[in-house]
Amino acid sequence: MMLSKEEQFSQFLRNHKNKLLLTKDEISGDLFGSLLAWGFFLGRLDGKKYPALYLPRYEELKKLYHFLPEYSLAITSISGVRDFILSFNTENNDIKDVRWRKENGHLDIIITPDRGSIDPRDFSFLPAKFSYDLLFVLGAADFNSLGETYEKNSDLFFELPIVNLDNNPANESYAQLNMVDPLFNSVAELSADLMIRTNPEAVKGEVAQCLLTALVEATDNFKSLKVTPKTFEIASFLMENGGDHQKIVNALYETESLYSLKLWGKMLQRLEEDDKFVWSYLTEEELFCFDFPKIVMKRFFVRLKNYLDLGNRKLLLFWPEKSEEEGNKISYFLFKVDRDREEGREMVKRLKGEFFNSEMVLAAEENLDPNNFINAIQKTKNKIVEAIG
Repeated sequence: MMLSKEEQFSQFLRNHKNKLLLTKDEISGDLFGSLLAWGFFLGRLDGKKYPALYLPRYEELKKLYHFLPEYSLAITSISGVRDFILSFNTENNDIKDVRWRKENGHLDIIITPDRGSIDPRDFSFLPAKFSYDLLFVLGAADFNSLGETYEKNSDLFFELPIVNLDNNPANESYAQLNMVDPLFNSVAELSADLMIRTNPEAVKGEVAQCLLTALVEATDNFKSLKVTPKTFEIASFLMENGGDHQKIVNALYETESLYSLKLWGKMLQRLEEDDKFVWSYLTEEELFCFDFPKIVMKRFFVRLKNYLDLGNRKLLLFWPEKSEEEGNKISYFLFKVDRDREEGREMVKRLKGEFFNSEMVLAAEENLDPNNFINAIQKTKNKIVEAIG
């Protein structure tokens, strides 16, 4: 008899003891909270054997989500996950001594045979097993969305079984087990539902707090139009089992630094509108004090969209970014794009962006002159108009 997806999922969890959990690099509060929750949840199921979470920006994220519990097995690089074995056939000639030296950029392994000389045909070079036996991927529609994580570790994704958990209808179902359900409005909601059905007793304490944080972030503190009775049912369950909603709201929404309030004022001061858009922007100098601008910008953007009556217009918020690898670019959030409609998904594909939730898009234009930011904004707006069609 064929197993249901939930039964297959439970079987995957039982049969694999060395899990690596990861998500895309462009992480949102929804994904961060959900990933932490899965780490604590799976650790409870495995008798406090907690899985590794690959989070390259963990320290940056902890500054914003300082109220969430520390996760001791959060790793910032995937290295040393697979040994390579130099194997020697000793049937005809034993090895008497092995030593090594490292100099001038070379590592020399010096092998002394028991007698005579070594026949090179007796050597083989073998990859050992990976340190992990299962990849658990959250919120990644395809391998490309994992960016450098996939590019630098592609052998992991081809040789290890994968559980793919996502609510994106554009997900390519690339895994051995695809837990993909677009009926849920966030990864947090899908995660909570699956955890509750798997083992409700384990969804408490830090698991509930991390999930509730992810749910608050995904729904703009339950103000999103996509919130359903199911969302409130899950939130209620989480609050009954240790999720502290007031603590989350105080930390994320009600405590503002003086500098943050000044930036908010700048955005409001610069608001402009036409028949298609309402938009504003912040400059590189103004964002200099923040270590993690995308999360900060998302928070500003969410407040802005809740603050304004947009009518039929779309909301845009622009800011510049610069890095040695990517060069100059202008990034933006765009609100009022329906992920559930084909035209919305096609539009985001044309913009080479990604959904941050059901109606909010993050995208960027590269190689733009940072000295002429207003001109760059206009060019990007024109591109968006073309994408809207």
